[in-house]
Amino acid sequence: MRLIKNKIFIGGLAGFLIAAILIAFSHINSFQNLQLRLSDFLYHTSQANQDIVIVAIDEKTLDPSMGLGDFSTWSRAYYAKVIENLDKYSPKVIGVDIYFRDPREEKTDAILSSAITDSKTPVILGFFTSAAPFFDTDSVFKIDDKSILLPFNWIKDANEIFGFLNLRADSDDVIRKTIPEIQDVHGVNHFESFSNVIASQFSGLTAKDLPLENGQMLINFNRITSTNRIGAFQRISFSDVYYDKYNGFDPQTFKDKIVLIGATADVLKDSFTTPVSNSILMPGVEVHANAIQTIIDKKFLRYMYPWEQILLIILLAFASVYVFMYTRIRWSLLYLVGVAGGYTLLAPVMFDHGLIVDLVHPYLALAGAFVSVYMYRYVTEFREKRELKGAFSRYVNPAIVNQIMAHPEQLKLGGEKRDVTVIFTDIRGFTSISEKLKPESLVPLLNEYLEKMSDVIFDEGGPVDKYEGDAILAFFGAPLPQEDHAARACRTVLKMRRALIELNKKWATDPPLPGGEDKPQIDFRAGISSGEVIVGNVGSSKKLNYTVMGDNVNLGSRLEGANKDFDTRILISDETYERVKDAFITRVITMIRVVGKKTPFRVYELIEEKDTTGNYESALELLRIYNEGVALYEARKYTDGLARFEQLLKTFPNDGLVKFFRQRCEGFRDFPPPADWDGVYEIRVK
Repeated sequence: MRLIKNKIFIGGLAGFLIAAILIAFSHINSFQNLQLRLSDFLYHTSQANQDIVIVAIDEKTLDPSMGLGDFSTWSRAYYAKVIENLDKYSPKVIGVDIYFRDPREEKTDAILSSAITDSKTPVILGFFTSAAPFFDTDSVFKIDDKSILLPFNWIKDANEIFGFLNLRADSDDVIRKTIPEIQDVHGVNHFESFSNVIASQFSGLTAKDLPLENGQMLINFNRITSTNRIGAFQRISFSDVYYDKYNGFDPQTFKDKIVLIGATADVLKDSFTTPVSNSILMPGVEVHANAIQTIIDKKFLRYMYPWEQILLIILLAFASVYVFMYTRIRWSLLYLVGVAGGYTLLAPVMFDHGLIVDLVHPYLALAGAFVSVYMYRYVTEFREKRELKGAFSRYVNPAIVNQIMAHPEQLKLGGEKRDVTVIFTDIRGFTSISEKLKPESLVPLLNEYLEKMSDVIFDEGGPVDKYEGDAILAFFGAPLPQEDHAARACRTVLKMRRALIELNKKWATDPPLPGGEDKPQIDFRAGISSGEVIVGNVGSSKKLNYTVMGDNVNLGSRLEGANKDFDTRILISDETYERVKDAFITRVITMIRVVGKKTPFRVYELIEEKDTTGNYESALELLRIYNEGVALYEARKYTDGLARFEQLLKTFPNDGLVKFFRQRCEGFRDFPPPADWDGVYEIRVK
């Protein structure tokens, strides 16, 4: 047993298991796909290589009025003229990302063949393979001879330099790599990729000079900004080159450059998903441009070697386990966030140095270490605290207990100003109910009621301040801040009313109380007030009470009592109303002045929380009539107001608030108030 509790042994065992599991499952496809997607975020915007220019077959080129028209009707003489016009400016190499598989028109095919033959600039043409190359055991991609589809003979005879155009996507259909070289199955003929041939013509680097992983090279894509297209390659329309009219573009830019001819118009559907695509696909010619740039700039990328990945997992797993085992939770969380955040910040730095780090397993190692260690600590060293907390929670709200356990220094005299919402409830007619019950019956009845109501308050995250006989004082917004404390308080009281309905149903069928009496049916009134109060531990050094004090606390009590005047159940202050009016259905009452406050204020009756589906149109129509009546009452149009309230009483004959206003309208109609009356209703009792 001592061995199991030994932190060194447990830490070592946990570190070993975490590392072993992660290493064993490191090649699961879901993890690999996640690594690919996360690494896509590392590609960033940088200046595109100015030695690469794209001659784009774009929308302008395909425009019948401005360009050359429908692509399917093109003569191959168009390409010939563009090659001739480019050759005048002495580029270093011309790459044509167009596949000329079959002859079309003898005359125009001959023109294109002659243009390629006569060009002083090397012209690189592309071809496709009918089947995907396969990775052989000798670390090279191979393909059957019959799958190699070179251009038709005239073009093939005019130029002996070809590169295959095939792009190979990962399992998630994203282009991230290029295959620089393939062989036939006999190992006799070698073919380099289109981008590799062009880069070789420009820089002299061959496939043998490139860092490959499983026969493939990672492309270091440029992320292009959507606003000013920083990171984009120089581009000119194919039609501009064809007509030899450059519209502000200096054709001398072509000198000693790599010029790529390819389709960029969406209608030609030669676009691919890349790590930097976002929602916009990248034209194939631009994919080749990025591959060429990767080679000539020598900005090569690689993933972590397996041994590097394994070493990183082991180091993180063991280090994290022991940090979490021997530090307090706040330092553990700081370590967790710090290491995870630091590693996240390090990833783009390493990317700039050519290394794509593991973006999955280090985080899993951290999380696994944290969860496993704190599960162990929860079962062992936290047990004593848990037992203390459980005993304490029988008497104090769990929210307060949690704060005291986390900050025991707060268990002292004193307080602070806080913005909270106070609830004050009281059972209607409790005095007469208690007179009818024996003491041995009254206490269990009251306890059952208070427990049911307190559970609702606790569930919404509020402390019960105190019980005063049948009255409950609770509040929201302390000890822990709650931005929505007003809404929580309103929701709580509505839930308490629903809970009381269920409790009354239960009591109706329960056996008699210990004194022999049947359990009575009860109801309660509530007042809700929001605002600044003093909150804190109040009392002596031997006995403290976490409580609230202040004018807004007293106001909650006054509102509870004001329900008697209006025959309502739940009243809320104007401050509470302003905070919850968009989420709850309420009824405006009138301006009132309560005992202890000189300044009048408006009160509202809380009715219900608004339905998320908006199914309360009928209630809103009745409220509209009610509100019209109140407005007429306050405008001293008592006859018109009386008509509205009598209309409502036909539908709701027992509505106490409507009866109150009907009575007021009748009285003021017959005996109008003084001209200087301020319209405030005085609450005479506390």
